[in-house]
Amino acid sequence: MLKTVKFVASHPMNRHRKVASIFGYLKWQIISRAQSEHVFNWIEDSQLVVANGMTGATGNIYCGLHEFNDKAFFLHVLREDDTFLDIGANVGSYSVLAGKVCGSKIIAFEPDEGTASSYERNMSANDISDYDLHRVALGPQDGSISFTIGLDTVNRVSDRDDLPTHKVPMKKLDDIPNATSATFIKMDVEGFEAKVLEGAEKVLNSPSLIALQTECDDPAVETILNQSGLFRYYYNAEDRTLTLEPDDGNKAANALFIKDKATVEARIASAPYRSFRGKEF
Repeated sequence: MLKTVKFVASHPMNRHRKVASIFGYLKWQIISRAQSEHVFNWIEDSQLVVANGMTGATGNIYCGLHEFNDKAFFLHVLREDDTFLDIGANVGSYSVLAGKVCGSKIIAFEPDEGTASSYERNMSANDISDYDLHRVALGPQDGSISFTIGLDTVNRVSDRDDLPTHKVPMKKLDDIPNATSATFIKMDVEGFEAKVLEGAEKVLNSPSLIALQTECDDPAVETILNQSGLFRYYYNAEDRTLTLEPDDGNKAANALFIKDKATVEARIASAPYRSFRGKEF
């Protein structure tokens, strides 16, 4: 608990309200034990439906934007009528921001049935209708593949005998209708990224694609993305700058790759400022 409290108090969206953030964390510990599900009022009238055990989603309750630089970049770059690909959508926190705050079209992928149902609950809570949810895993070819059960945000493709798994359908991203119109991709597939990208050549080389975020910091993934003109950058959301090297101000949970830097910088410069919990970004 102490480690979590330190993280919450030092988060960029809580540094100006450390005491309030710690009380908020403790309040959630009580609420989450009294209620199985909680509706969290989020940025610009968006809502996030959070149930007990959703470890990734609760980070947004603690911190406003759990992955601050990642999500702030996303909000600064995405625009109305863009197409956002949410690969490994989980319960849909990125999709809520895309659809409710930015007004973008969404194509999402979440193979776990229970998690996909939670995703749809969040879309419904925010009156988001312009989305397609594909309950499939993505990979290098069509077929089926083993997928873990009961691991929350780290459910993943797995061939390990010591983990409970079930079979889910697998598709190539290039075969998904309208995927080649993507503007922005968020990919979080717990180590299966390179295999997903093997089936995404057309999408990666589409002229509409300007940026991609992935949790996987893997040289093999970076090589594939570089071949499609996507190169690694680091974003400092507080001063809205892109750099080629990391520093204390642009620490991120996800690796950011940009294809069209000029377009991205123009979007960042013209993006409206967002405000939440007294923090403007």
